[in-house]
Amino acid sequence: VLDICFGPEAPSMAPSLLLGLVQMELTALGLKLSLDPAALGTLLQAGTSGTWTPLLEANGPAAPTDGRLELLVPVAVVAAHQGIQGQRHAVSAGTALARRRPGTPARPSFDLLGRGMLSRQPYEARLPRGPNTVVSDDGTLLLAACDGEVRLRNLLIEVTPVHLHKGDVPAGTTLVLRRLPVFVMGSVLGNARLEADSEVYIRGDVIEAHVFSHQSSIIVQGSVVGSSDSPCWLQAGGSISCGATRHALLMAGTDVRLLAQARQSTLRAKGNVYRSEERRVG
Repeated sequence: VLDICFGPEAPSMAPSLLLGLVQMELTALGLKLSLDPAALGTLLQAGTSGTWTPLLEANGPAAPTDGRLELLVPVAVVAAHQGIQGQRHAVSAGTALARRRPGTPARPSFDLLGRGMLSRQPYEARLPRGPNTVVSDDGTLLLAACDGEVRLRNLLIEVTPVHLHKGDVPAGTTLVLRRLPVFVMGSVLGNARLEADSEVYIRGDVIEAHVFSHQSSIIVQGSVVGSSDSPCWLQAGGSISCGATRHALLMAGTDVRLLAQARQSTLRAKGNVYRSEERRVG
């Protein structure tokens, strides 16, 4: 900032003489500034004798635009001692999980003498590459290396391999899947049989079907609904978590957790049975 201070004699001086003195001082400082008597008179009227009034101000160094990271799919968080938090989501191999937007440098800025002023370089976002992910050739995308469930663990995006079933398991289908967890994007429909060794996660409903997890848990985001003639049957070596049940048999090796009411159903658990309020009911 360049300030100017007028002496007590300035108001009585001829405008051209005062302008010449100001231009002389500016030249001594190496500054080139065009002032006319009217502009100088405005400054003289705005200022007070013996006080400093801003005459010229340079813009400070401009801030760059920092790089950023965009999540392209829902990502659940693996929290210590709290399990998986947030919406669970699975993807196919090659799916883009996150995009890196590069930063842009600041526009040039100059001081009162026309000298360039340095500004910091933009901070660049880093793709949070975790297990079973790869970076695209241009370095801007994080991709899934296999079919799997997307999770954030220790600030890194990882893909946990699963048997991914897109859409519904059609009525009458028998699926026997070993080793990997099973992730069903839709529902399991009438008289279908889904059998696995590891965890079974079903985003939709189970309708008049049988689902088994011999060594792990079953999670059904929707309802488990059968009929008096064709009840649903869920059996897990671990826990069972589901929404409303009707005409269903649930057999858990540990706990049963209900997100809604159970009607005309049988619940058997070696552990406890919980409602959505997380209170023990049996």
